[in-house]
Amino acid sequence: MKKLIGLAESLILLGIGLYMVYLSLSEAYILFLNPRYRWLTGTAGGGLCILALAGLWTRPNTVRPGRVLLFAVMAAIIAVFGQAPYINSSVNTDLIEQYEDPSPTLEHGGKTYTKINTGELYFLANEGADQEVFQDFAIRGQVGRTPELDQMGYFALLRVNFVCCAADATAMGILVAYPDVRNLEPGQWVRVLGHPEVLNNPEKLPLPPILNDAFYSTVSKKIVIQPDDVTPGYRPAKPYMFELSAEKPYNY
Repeated sequence: MKKLIGLAESLILLGIGLYMVYLSLSEAYILFLNPRYRWLTGTAGGGLCILALAGLWTRPNTVRPGRVLLFAVMAAIIAVFGQAPYINSSVNTDLIEQYEDPSPTLEHGGKTYTKINTGELYFLANEGADQEVFQDFAIRGQVGRTPELDQMGYFALLRVNFVCCAADATAMGILVAYPDVRNLEPGQWVRVLGHPEVLNNPEKLPLPPILNDAFYSTVSKKIVIQPDDVTPGYRPAKPYMFELSAEKPYNY
């Protein structure tokens, strides 16, 4: 009986290790953890596989049923949630941009726009870099709306930032002045081309809207974008922000 329990423990541990290795190599990894931790997850999974194979080889006579139960619970959690990412994405995958132009700028209507993501523009505005922030920008994000923002003629342009994992996901963004805001759907991906202006009466701003993909949202109270163009459907191939650059070229 003890050998059977030991065999079960080793097989469960092997399954967990193999899943960790698989996850570290798959595109689904970014739905759980920051990609910079791929090597750590893969290495840890490989270590578990080695321990499991050692257990299968030696078949220890002493086992701890409680530990086997813990491994079984972990395996059950992976089986239930491992292939169903708990980030509830509301985007239409048909609108993914298949081609990402590596150029740091974008030309439109005779103007040159600096590409930047919402997190980088958020920090740029909040750090008071006046000369840097008051220029023409190209930004992509999801529409965040509330009745209060609608009345003000604003929507929040938001994008989810991962520091470590999905548990610390935060939507960071910028307000956009847009009279036709009611024509935009909450969660819809858009590209905004425009220039920032100083936001008046920031103390009167309502709480920012929450995206389905994050537990918390924040918007800059320093600036509001006056758009030259708002175009739906510009969802990046990798929709989440993992790196925020403090200088050009930014991570559009």
